[in-house]
Amino acid sequence: IADHHPGVVLVGHEIRTGASHEALRQARLAKATAILNPAPANGLQPETLALADVLTPNDLELTALAGDGSPSVRARRVLGDASGDRAVLVSLGRRGAMLVAGRQARSIPAPRVQAVDTTGAGDALNGVLAAGLAAGLELGEAARRAVAAATLAVTRPGARGGMPTT
Repeated sequence: IADHHPGVVLVGHEIRTGASHEALRQARLAKATAILNPAPANGLQPETLALADVLTPNDLELTALAGDGSPSVRARRVLGDASGDRAVLVSLGRRGAMLVAGRQARSIPAPRVQAVDTTGAGDALNGVLAAGLAAGLELGEAARRAVAAATLAVTRPGARGGMPTT
């Protein structure tokens, strides 16, 4: 019998901060993997950030959370001293992403594509990351797939209303 995996909870910050905090707290109580997309980054306190196993800011959001410096320095600043098994996957647009976990920082390059619409790229990244972790993928592989999905997402009109009109 396979071990029961308690699942993955993906929380965005486009809801009230208190609701994001409570969702992350409940995920922690359920021993689920908690992913926090801190968009928008304003209003998030260290106590809320600390509840997430994986933070997925873009470069601007990471600056808002951690100030200046390289992506890896800022990610480590957000993780703090007691990072444990926690990680930051910072999306860097056409440069891909950087995964910072423990003492390691790994660059995940994005395939070169012609960007048409970047709306929704972060949502694609977060959804594929969550799905990969829920399927049992290792964080690095799930992150690699998430970057690939986000890259594909920008090649077509998307969340901004790319549906054909009749």
